[in-house]
Amino acid sequence: MMPQFAEPIWLLAGMAAVLVLFLLFLLSERRAWRRLREFAAPSLLEPLTASHSRTRLWVKNGLLLLCILLLCFSLARPQWGANWEKAETRGIDVMIALDTSRSMMAEDIKPNRLERSKLAILDLLETVKGDRVGLIAFAGNAFLQCPLTLDYQAFRQTLFSISTETIPVGGTDVATAIDEAEAYFEETGNERILILITDGEDLEASGIQKARDAGQNGTRILAVGVGSTSGELIPISTPGGQQDFLRDASGKPVSTALDEGTLRRIAEVSNGLYAPLGPTGEGLRRVYEFSLAQSESTEQEEMLQRIPIERFQWPLAGAIFVIILESLLSTRRRNKGNGQGPGLGLAVLFLGSLVVAPGESVAGTAKDAEKAYQDGRYEESLTLYKDALLDEPDEPKLIYNTGVSAYRSGEYEEAITRFEQTLKEGSPKLQTKAFYNTGNSRVAYGFDQLEDQPALARDQWQFALKDYESALALDPGHSASQQNIEALRETIANHTYSLDVQAEPADAGSVSPGGEVFHKVPVPLEAKANEGWLFTEWTGEDIEDSTKARTTIRPTENRSVIARFVKTWQLEVATEDPSMGSAGESGTYREDEPVTIKAEGEDYFAFSKWIPEGCEVANEAAPETEVTLTADAKVTATFVPAFKLSVNLDPEIGGKAGPSGFFEEYSVVPIKAEPRPGFEWVGWVGDGIKDPNAPESSISLTADRIAIAEMKRIWNLVIIPTPEEGGTVEGAGNHPIGSTVEISATPAEGFKFDGWEGPGVEDPEAPSTRVTVQSTEHNLFARFSQDDSDQDQEDQDQQDQEQEDQQDQQQDQQDQQDQQEEDSQSDQQEEQDNEDQQEDTGEPEDNEGEEQEEQPSEQESPGEPQQEDSGEPVPMEMSREEARQLLNALSEDERFLPASELSQEKESDQSQPSGRDW
Repeated sequence: MMPQFAEPIWLLAGMAAVLVLFLLFLLSERRAWRRLREFAAPSLLEPLTASHSRTRLWVKNGLLLLCILLLCFSLARPQWGANWEKAETRGIDVMIALDTSRSMMAEDIKPNRLERSKLAILDLLETVKGDRVGLIAFAGNAFLQCPLTLDYQAFRQTLFSISTETIPVGGTDVATAIDEAEAYFEETGNERILILITDGEDLEASGIQKARDAGQNGTRILAVGVGSTSGELIPISTPGGQQDFLRDASGKPVSTALDEGTLRRIAEVSNGLYAPLGPTGEGLRRVYEFSLAQSESTEQEEMLQRIPIERFQWPLAGAIFVIILESLLSTRRRNKGNGQGPGLGLAVLFLGSLVVAPGESVAGTAKDAEKAYQDGRYEESLTLYKDALLDEPDEPKLIYNTGVSAYRSGEYEEAITRFEQTLKEGSPKLQTKAFYNTGNSRVAYGFDQLEDQPALARDQWQFALKDYESALALDPGHSASQQNIEALRETIANHTYSLDVQAEPADAGSVSPGGEVFHKVPVPLEAKANEGWLFTEWTGEDIEDSTKARTTIRPTENRSVIARFVKTWQLEVATEDPSMGSAGESGTYREDEPVTIKAEGEDYFAFSKWIPEGCEVANEAAPETEVTLTADAKVTATFVPAFKLSVNLDPEIGGKAGPSGFFEEYSVVPIKAEPRPGFEWVGWVGDGIKDPNAPESSISLTADRIAIAEMKRIWNLVIIPTPEEGGTVEGAGNHPIGSTVEISATPAEGFKFDGWEGPGVEDPEAPSTRVTVQSTEHNLFARFSQDDSDQDQEDQDQQDQEQEDQQDQQQDQQDQQDQQEEDSQSDQQEEQDNEDQQEDTGEPEDNEGEEQEEQPSEQESPGEPQQEDSGEPVPMEMSREEARQLLNALSEDERFLPASELSQEKESDQSQPSGRDW
């Protein structure tokens, strides 16, 4: 029978390696002989090489090449012969679609979303005995990675290779994953289940329709959400090896959040169920158990599964024998009688020891692990126990001791995993210890995560209480569990705070309720203003953004927060005669801030005064003024006929003069002129001016008037900032023609310098430069413009706020809809409970007692790994004083199981129900 190879690529690799090495050996020998001939005379070659055997050298090289060939042959995993095993199937096909997009690298679940999902799938494989499973990876596209199979080992190997590089097309297209699954479900009559594991960000937005179509075809979709709804950045590594986060085109970090709404909808339209994955993968187990409860399939048939027999041990043993033989063979010629029999015999004995004494090796490894543990070398002990488990993976006591070493090494999750295995295989006595020490492990793990993941710490402590209670249920006399329950409850109470949320004034709006909250666990805060009120801010500690009506608080002690509101009023700004002018603007304004109003007349009309109704106007005669509101109010702008006044400069760059505009007929208007540096005042030219020689005078408007302010130039170099308020300039004055002068321009706040305009400037782009004076009337202009960067940021902030307000409104509508559905379901459940209560009235009371006794089995550890503890104090090495106080209070009277017990037969009480059955 010809052998088969599970990894045939190694055969090609071995042959290529042997060919390359043979050529290298050949070239090396020729090169060595050539150098020897160059070094020594021909007559000396034979004496110099008399002790060297060329035949022995090629025998050694041949043995080395043979060793490499045998090793590659072993790595190719030769298989011949097979064992046939019966596998019962329930007629259920389970296809798992795993999201591999970049967003799955977010670390809101440790170690990240993708790795946590893969670990949860591995845990699920332990419960799907008899069901065919398949695997699809998807991102912007989807491809089948493992077809439906009962070979769970092959499935595991495929799962291990999955990464974010598996699907090269970026994005998240849930619809393609559903299409791919539908294409590979076989028409066998088996029930079809698609488990969709993703963060729910369906960028193509077509997943719900595809799910509806799949449900009509008989496929039930179970959606499992990965990540947190609050959002998380996506870590990446830069080409330089630095840690950074994924950014969009504008350079802002990209945040990814779990979209539970889409996933819940996908599950609903296909008669499935949605659940969040959770920190330990309990969501995946929950949806699978739901599918089994809904399934009509039972144990339908038995299938013979062919398990190939691995034969890699034989070529591996041959390789070891050959390499030992090669090391014992020398290239020097030996005298007769100096054989290598002893060395060869030693090699044979060594190989024999590998075959005949595996049990002693395992026991020796376990004893070495125990010794390392007793010496305080916990990490080394953990490594040795893991090695021992490779040969005896189902030995409960060995699994138990591995958990002990993991706990002492600070590997709490590893320890929890080992103790969960102990609960499945161990005796009731060992289960009691496992439950007890699992509680201690969860407490330690909770303190580890208290600051970074407080919700996880809270859940771990709650699970720890159930573990202690389970230990008491198995052994009511286990006083240490009772003591730890009391200590842990006190610790939980010390990290549980009261949150008081109030509105001020109380009738101004509504706020989210307060209550008991856990240390640093985010609690949503929401303030809604009543009609006529406006939310202003939150006051209190630990609030993330006190300016937003919907925000979050992470309390670190008892907190009282207040949502502050301000009264708003309606202001109407009107004009007595709209044909004369306009005024504005009307709207809703806060009571605690003055409102600016402004009136502007049409041509040949001038503002006269404001007429207030129900409010106070700061200056009724000013066209622009402020209004203080204490109630709904109205102000009216009045206008009168006017003449036009034009105030000009001669020359135009000579300074400032004004005002110009429309003023009330037959009124006297003050006018003023101010020369620019480099000019001096001359006088006014025009009719109706009271004092033409004074820069500050007045003019009588009996008709339209023109007043000209005349200036005289006194400097040959004049520098004008444009606009005037844009900044200041230096360097102007009287300078010799042809001289070079230092000039500078300084922008005012909110402005930026754009450049110089005029002849003779060395660097027109530099704010400080030099100019060559070219004439008696040399004019330069310093150009300034508004700096819009701050305004752009304000606009962006306003846009972001509007977007958040829109999302809040959509969330409010969704919450209201969900509440209506919950109320409807609650009413139906209440009617059902009333009917059940009427039906159960005549049953015996002891039935209820039996249910209460069985209840703790449902509240065991939530499927997470569990951990154990030895009789010595737990070396928590916590930096927080609270951690040390609690862990010192935890009673630890359980004993480490010596490795010597591993060689004994299993305890007789192992036949009793396991920790899942009691």
